[in-house]
This record gives sequence, structure tokens and C-alpha cells, in this order.
Amino acid sequence: MNSLVSQMIYVNGENNTQLAVFVSVQAVGLIKQAPTIMTSLDYVTTAETLFTAQNWADARHYWEIGIEKAENDSEHTRVAVRRGYAERLYYSGDSEKGRELYREASRLVPNDRDLYRFLNAHTYSMWYFSESYYVLNGESSEDHYRQAKNLYESLSDRATRQRGLQELERKREMLQQYRSEQGY
Repeated sequence: MNSLVSQMIYVNGENNTQLAVFVSVQAVGLIKQAPTIMTSLDYVTTAETLFTAQNWADARHYWEIGIEKAENDSEHTRVAVRRGYAERLYYSGDSEKGRELYREASRLVPNDRDLYRFLNAHTYSMWYFSESYYVLNGESSEDHYRQAKNLYESLSDRATRQRGLQELERKREMLQQYRSEQGY
């Protein structure tokens, strides 16, 4: 299993919930048959598929196992699984636990080289979006926006720096449009 499985459940940008149900049942079956050979990403992919299939309780269970298994993985993986779960927690209404995981993700690596600054910038960018979109927390989200922007601006690779800043601004514009449409 890999992220290709989770990509299969999206057709033309739309969730295919029925396919997600089938894939999640198959994934859980595989995990139960051979739990020792499954990687953190197998658990996270299963969790994401369960989430898409609207099975939030099992999704949480597999996300948490994925985070636990990721402790022996690369820094990138440890950060990515935490912030991915954090975003899903915000979506489901558990912003406190989501904040805790974003906080953990942002502290896993120091800002002493470009890769780590990029990882942390992306974490703060996701945190900014989660606070702004799911809980409408403007004050906190602006702080995360500034942290993401500062980290992206500190990257030495011009293309990566520009791509990160463009993505951050795209999120900001999308959120401003959403707030305007909602009358906020």
C-alpha cells in the first residue's frame, strides 16, 4: 500500500466515497493479516482512506498508530504524518488536539537548514489554514501565517522559496474570498 491508494479515491478532484469504503476494508484486512510489515505510511494511507469513507473513529485509530510507527522514520515523515493528522482533527472539530500535533510537528526539527525550514514553513502554512478555515481564529492564524512566510523567505533556493510563498498567498486569497462570501 502507498499514497497511490489514497490518490485512487479521488476522481476529478472529488472524493469517491464508495471506492474509499472498499479500499479501506481491504487495507484494514491487510494490516490485520500482517501488522509487523506495515509501515507508518501504510497506516496513514489507511487512515486517510477511512476518513474519506466517513469512518472517523477507525481513521483516528490508524493515524495514531501511524504516528507511533513513524518514530523510526525520517524527520520529514515524522513531521508530515503529524501535520496531516492535525489537519484532519481540525476538520473533524478537534482543534485542540490538532494544535497539539501542529505544535509537535513544528518542534521536531530545528530551523538550521533549508529542508527543515521548508518542513516547518509548510507546517505553519497548514496550521494557518486550519485555524483560519475550520475555527476562524484570526489572531492565531495570522501568527502562523507570519511564521510560514518568514521561513519560506529564508530559503536559499529561489524556486522553492517562490513556490512556497505563492502557495501561502494562494491560501490567503482563498481564505479571504471564503470569508467575504460567508460575510465575515
